[in-house]
Amino acid sequence: MKNSKKKKFRDLKVAIISDELQFWGGAQDDIIAFTKVFPNSTIYTSIYEQDVLEKHFQGKDVRASFVQRMPFEKRFREEYFVLYPLAFRMLNLKGYDLIISVSSAFAKFVKTPKGAKHFLYCLTPPRYLWLDTRSDRHTYKLSYKIYSLFKPLLHGYWKRRDKNAARRADMIAANSKEVAKRIAKFYELDAKVLYPPVEMDYIKFNPDYSSREDWFFYVGRVEKYKGVDLMVKACINAKKKLKIAGKGSFVEDLKKMVKELEGEKYVEFLGYVDDNEKANLLFKCKALIFPVKDEDFGIVPIEANAAGCPVLAFAGGGVLETIVDGVTGEFFKEHSANSLQNELEKWSSYSFDPEKCKQQAEKFGFDVFENKMVELTDEILKKD
Repeated sequence: MKNSKKKKFRDLKVAIISDELQFWGGAQDDIIAFTKVFPNSTIYTSIYEQDVLEKHFQGKDVRASFVQRMPFEKRFREEYFVLYPLAFRMLNLKGYDLIISVSSAFAKFVKTPKGAKHFLYCLTPPRYLWLDTRSDRHTYKLSYKIYSLFKPLLHGYWKRRDKNAARRADMIAANSKEVAKRIAKFYELDAKVLYPPVEMDYIKFNPDYSSREDWFFYVGRVEKYKGVDLMVKACINAKKKLKIAGKGSFVEDLKKMVKELEGEKYVEFLGYVDDNEKANLLFKCKALIFPVKDEDFGIVPIEANAAGCPVLAFAGGGVLETIVDGVTGEFFKEHSANSLQNELEKWSSYSFDPEKCKQQAEKFGFDVFENKMVELTDEILKKD
């Protein structure tokens, strides 16, 4: 029955709406996953970078909004952000059976044509409106400073618009129970939970935990909101070696911190690593450190488990749904360098079964995602 539904839904006319395609990350990975479920789909977005399309979206039908053609778009990208809700509302989606918006911002503002259904896959209600817990790297911009002067008034307006946009969807799904709680709190809606699929084909499984080398690993964006500063302090204080892979606006500040703490012999910056390099690092490291305080879901910890690698993570956010405490990883309970340091110092007393780590990761594979999406598609299309 499920296979026949898959075949049936492959013929649907589906529009997949992405907030933006400027960078490659978890949200963009989700877009690819939906195109695998609906191979004849069309992707719509606010703006894109050509190199991102060439590297990740070859052969896909990708269409941008009018913002892509605005004068000096790259120079005034932050300023044009206010146009995104209008840009999504103006997309012509007539003729589609199903609209899938993958959104942590304004993609959900799309106008659903008559006869179609709107499935909102919510990565999180916009943090800058509801949570205010992300990076402050844009606070120096004039546009941000002007907005801040009117923030109490404007935030109320945009919150109402954002909530109304979410409530217009025919069905809403969250990428984790953590996000489903936010949807209930901010939008006053019940959301399904649809875990995003994690690509594991490139991962190399290490069945022998004792063969792992004596250093810890972090991979991801190097931003302060990711908790990388407390991770660095903890590793230096615990005298544990740490390798950091990734780019971000906080790299130089972090390097200065390492120098001030005289921790150069403990912390190594690798910069950007491709999937093959990441797979090798996950194969060798003692454990992955995931110090993010409020991650919506968290793909990297699952990739680590797929490699047979345990995870040392902060006990908060979506990671509580993916890592099994004491089995596939350990948690530090307070978001502080001291709390993480205490766990690092006890790490040698822990033992892990790589096979159990791998089995846990497999719960978040593509087949699980596809089967769940088929069920939800069947449900939404039957709605009046």
